[in-house]
Amino acid sequence: MPNRPTKLLLLKVCLPAFMLFSGSAYPQQVRNQEQNIDAQLERAKDLVFTDAKLSGKIADSVIVLAKKQNKPLIEAVAWNLKGIVMSFIGTPDSALYYYAQSEKIGLRTGDKKTIAKALQNKNLPLAKTGKYSEALSTLLKALKLYKELDYKEAEASCLGDIGNILIRSEKPADAIRYLLEALDIADVIKNESIKSNFYNSLAVAYVEVNKLQEAKDTYVKALSLAIKLNRVLNQITININLGDMTWLITKKAGPSLPYFLKAEQLAIPYGDETKLGIIYQALGEIYAASGSSKKAMVYALKAKEIALKSKDIETQEKTFLSLAKFSSKAGDFKQAYSALTLKDSLSRILFDKAATQNLNELQTKYETEKKQAQISLLGKQNQLQKLQLVNRNIIIAVAFGLLILLFFIGLLVYNRYKLKQERKLQDERIRQREEASRAVIEAEENERKRIAGELHDGLGQLFSAVKMNLSSISESLTYADEHTRLLFEKTMSMVDESCTEVREISHQMAPNVLLRSGLTAAVRDFIGKIDARKIKINLETFGLQQRLDQNTEMILYRVIQESVNNVIKHSEANVLDIQLAKDEEGINAMIEDNGKGFNLSDINDMDGMGLKNMISRVSFLKGSVDFSSTPGQGTLVAIHIPA
Repeated sequence: MPNRPTKLLLLKVCLPAFMLFSGSAYPQQVRNQEQNIDAQLERAKDLVFTDAKLSGKIADSVIVLAKKQNKPLIEAVAWNLKGIVMSFIGTPDSALYYYAQSEKIGLRTGDKKTIAKALQNKNLPLAKTGKYSEALSTLLKALKLYKELDYKEAEASCLGDIGNILIRSEKPADAIRYLLEALDIADVIKNESIKSNFYNSLAVAYVEVNKLQEAKDTYVKALSLAIKLNRVLNQITININLGDMTWLITKKAGPSLPYFLKAEQLAIPYGDETKLGIIYQALGEIYAASGSSKKAMVYALKAKEIALKSKDIETQEKTFLSLAKFSSKAGDFKQAYSALTLKDSLSRILFDKAATQNLNELQTKYETEKKQAQISLLGKQNQLQKLQLVNRNIIIAVAFGLLILLFFIGLLVYNRYKLKQERKLQDERIRQREEASRAVIEAEENERKRIAGELHDGLGQLFSAVKMNLSSISESLTYADEHTRLLFEKTMSMVDESCTEVREISHQMAPNVLLRSGLTAAVRDFIGKIDARKIKINLETFGLQQRLDQNTEMILYRVIQESVNNVIKHSEANVLDIQLAKDEEGINAMIEDNGKGFNLSDINDMDGMGLKNMISRVSFLKGSVDFSSTPGQGTLVAIHIPA
């Protein structure tokens, strides 16, 4: 028969997701690309409880867009969401990988909330694989960060997760205390959405301490709230737990089966294989107890297949125990022995004494720190009372301080005047530097045009004349032998190639299409001449229907030209994406390849003037150039020129 209401991590499955829904605030006027990312991220969050697989696919898209637009915190939320999806559908190793990606971004940016979310969410896949002490350790670290941030909603969710770990560690009385504290916080902040998870966990704990009526009442509250909020995953969990409890009380299949069948009906389209394994294991026990041995064996084998795939140690242990019993009754003693051996191995992992002791130490440490914090708070209150006794001395000190302040105000006024004069001088220096830069760039472009003209009108015309003369001579020549004829034809071909080469060089140095049709047409013309068999180049443009300032167009064209040439020469890439966009904030250009990349710390040691010229040209327009690259992961060049 089924075990006592499964200390289901079912309990815990939903809690991490709530940590996801506190995104950073954005300015009211956001760009179209940012609005697109926000819309996709919100859709992924909405689907995580009803269609986990689709939610994961949308999160993948958000990760790609966030990387392109350099939005690390949005990227971290998307990684977090991917981890939650993997936890829900029963792949704990993948979940831990995705949470680790989110945590790395939090550490890199110094964002405590992102770090805390990743730490908290790690607890579910860790607990599924029997690593309870590690799960509790990550939760306590997350709880400490949430308290530093005064983030009550997350603090409540974390306390609920700690309660779930304690239930799985056979400490239901301690779990009840943590879960009631979490519910109190949820009531204070008036957040109904997270209470469904706490109710479900609390009911499981009540069953463990044999308070069955309290458990039933709490399950009813949890199911009603889950249906109201359309939380499919919560509904699956609660139906399984109600089925377990009903079997525990009645020992009859009739009242218990509807709950498990309803849970199966919800779990199959949702894609939660972990829950399906638990459902099939329970159905096998019920049918076995009812005398339906064949049905029991069918469900036991289904549960075994899913449990092995999900790596949920607790579910595997129960599944192999059931399979051993059913196989023994069916006379398949070899399979029974194998299943029982595996069950014993899993039991040793789950109830390892050292791990249990470590769990106790972590819990004791948290309780001690909590008491110390309360003592510290009392000490601060006493200190405040002492400070109130010396108010008169403070007033005298303030008056004296005001006199000193007046003196310093006078100094500040003088320093402000001095700084104002220095600022004027600095502005004049900047203006002169800008004029010098403008002169250099204009001189460089004029020289390019002059050389291009000389090549086209001088050397190009000369090559054309040579080709024409040679063509005329060839009509009256008699070749001494076949070798001489081939040599003459090869010479004609070289002259023809030289004409083409001179023409292409002159066009690159002074692209007429840029002057005639603008930046977009010039870039398309430039990349159109590159062999698509060697590298595929994709170009996207937004908001460039109107012509830009001539200097801006010329500088952007040269910078893009230099970037593309660098990719062709050095990156070994086969795909290159170029994006040009203009909006009310300015002009953005992104050049991204899938090449071998490089270490950003080596950028200052690189030879050549290419990168320096790019930065210098964009700086002339008061813009910025950012490079993002990692060895083996391609390179992104992001250019922004303010409006």
